[in-house]
Amino acid sequence: MKKQKRVNPHRVPVSRELIDEDRLIEEASVGNLYYAWLLLLPSLFDFEGMTNARIAEIWDAINEYVSISRLESSADMKRAETLTGMKQPHHSISLEQVRTMGGLQTAMRKLRENAIFSALCLICLGLDSMKLLGSDEIRKLFLNADITIAEIQKGCNSYSAISDSLKTRGITISDSSDDTLAVIFEDR
Repeated sequence: MKKQKRVNPHRVPVSRELIDEDRLIEEASVGNLYYAWLLLLPSLFDFEGMTNARIAEIWDAINEYVSISRLESSADMKRAETLTGMKQPHHSISLEQVRTMGGLQTAMRKLRENAIFSALCLICLGLDSMKLLGSDEIRKLFLNADITIAEIQKGCNSYSAISDSLKTRGITISDSSDDTLAVIFEDR
């Protein structure tokens, strides 16, 4: 019996029907606020006088802001980049050039990273416009988020580990299927 040559799963061709741009963007965007909050919440404890009650106030105010606000222009994105010191991970993602499963997975990862970055920018703009934190605190908060993102990419940290560490501090956050967040603050 002749041994069949194994095909690298990343090199399997992808049909154009699988690459529905709107569906892929929607898929990549699900949960972006959840992941953005997971990146930011642990760093809030680093600030003087920050308690679960104060974090709950910030949470409520930002979630109200996010429910009525959107990133309207590249000027909003630039303002957030200036405030945070972070840069958009991927400026252009072309789904037209995707030909393989590996290429599709790479494009999805980039779309997801951009979606999380957009959520971080929206939170940043809320923190700034509502004066919930000073500009130095915002920069420090997002610098820590950027470091955490790098740790996750290297495999040194994970979103589930961050969620577990928040639980030890009395904060439980969960994501639902309709992209809404539920949080429980102990000692609120």
